Amino acid sequence: MPKLTKISPVMLPFMFMFGVAVLVFLPSCIKAEEKKEESKAVASTENSGAMVSMAVVDVQALLNDSEAALSIKKQATDLRDAYQKEFEGLEKKLRDTEKDFVARKEKLSEEEIVKERQKFEKQLSDAQTQVKKRKKQLEDSIAVATGELRNQILEIVATLSAQRGYELVISRQDVVIVSKDIDITKEVLDTLNDKLKTVKLDIKDVQ
Repeated sequence: MPKLTKISPVMLPFMFMFGVAVLVFLPSCIKAEEKKEESKAVASTENSGAMVSMAVVDVQALLNDSEAALSIKKQATDLRDAYQKEFEGLEKKLRDTEKDFVARKEKLSEEEIVKERQKFEKQLSDAQTQVKKRKKQLEDSIAVATGELRNQILEIVATLSAQRGYELVISRQDVVIVSKDIDITKEVLDTLNDKLKTVKLDIKDVQ
């Protein structure tokens, strides 16, 4: 179980005021041999006995490596491949239409040429709109699924915090160096993989 970290209440405002994720604070008065406790992420001060229970979690790793995250990536890849085939079909259809128009152009009147050109431009515009629509559908579905995964991660972290009395949980991305003793990422990952195996990408129509 991650250990309690003793941090002076006076230091906490300064730690966050300057955007520095500080896990360890050792005043100069601590004896040299006591610095070994730094590896355990235990910080002590001379004048305060206040305790702050702290943990660190690598949210980005959970969003990348959990089973649910991998399921999102797999679905997204499959959809991209399917959309790519669809786009290739639209492109081929446009090429064929253009080729047919060029072949018949000499036999068409000016009015017919204008109509054929307008018809082709409409097909081109529709194809471009379809490509944009598919792209947005995929991006939106990934965003929603990732949001669902993130919420599940936060719920698990909140449960662990309540059970163990953590007063502060910091994202690993905000920390330069951290002791393994206070890193709860593995525990969160195991729980997450048990609770959420997959998150389905819900493709919704885009206007």
